[in-house]
Amino acid sequence: MFECNFGPNYHPTFEVFVNVNTEEVKLSLLDRTEGKDVWARRRILLTGKDADPPAHKRLTESEFVNTHGDKLIQRVSSVMAIADSLKSKNMITGEMWRNIKAAEPPQQKMRDLLDALDSGGAAVKAEFYRLLKENEPHLVDELESGHSGLQ
Repeated sequence: MFECNFGPNYHPTFEVFVNVNTEEVKLSLLDRTEGKDVWARRRILLTGKDADPPAHKRLTESEFVNTHGDKLIQRVSSVMAIADSLKSKNMITGEMWRNIKAAEPPQQKMRDLLDALDSGGAAVKAEFYRLLKENEPHLVDELESGHSGLQ
């Protein structure tokens, strides 16, 4: 915890030191008054170079969903949590939600959810992507880095 006092001519800066043997560090910067993240993390390799591609080379949320649909069908385990959130924001209809809920096996739930996303367009896919990152961040990181995790 630290005080963040800065003026108009400079930005707050901090430095983090870790032991040589540290393999991974998860660092968050939270606004204590609002209790939410105020800093977007970056993946940095031990070489000191950013692991995240530059913004112009990253897939948009819609492209991510379209590109990785087959892997999402096989691997997303939080389908109903995501569908519940989308329904509560009126981004999928009650009928779509009921079809997803009734579907078996879990892979069919995800297929039905992807169909619902297609009918909702880019904004709905962007919200799905945000919810997926929130519910299954390791899966999103893995797919974005190009490692499918499947043998």
